[in-house]
Amino acid sequence: MRNVSTVEAEILVQAHRRGVALVPPVSLAMDALPAEGFNYTNSSGRIFRKKEYIEAHVISPSVTWKSQMLRAERFSYVDDIAVVTGTVHDRARFGEQELDADFSSTQVYRSLQGRWLYLAGHTSVLE
Repeated sequence: MRNVSTVEAEILVQAHRRGVALVPPVSLAMDALPAEGFNYTNSSGRIFRKKEYIEAHVISPSVTWKSQMLRAERFSYVDDIAVVTGTVHDRARFGEQELDADFSSTQVYRSLQGRWLYLAGHTSVLE
């Protein structure tokens, strides 16, 4: 069994890879990062499955990412599940709307065959 600090470092590397994969040119590895059965709830309350998430947030021609940075503030790890909570800073363009904002974020990862996969996420507007 891996120790907590090693698992936390592995998760943060994976979270960073996911953020980098959003920025053009979009990484083909992005499709491998979310796990099968992935669910994401955005700050408007809309729920996306893996395919919908990638179509709407990654490969859509109306979306251009400049950066996404996660600041992990809390980390929990039990068996093959890890949860990261913190803030995420998004810089992107969605259609005509420019986005440069911080959000509260929860990301859930699952270890499968020695690799951490993004299983679920939720983003909320910071007040």
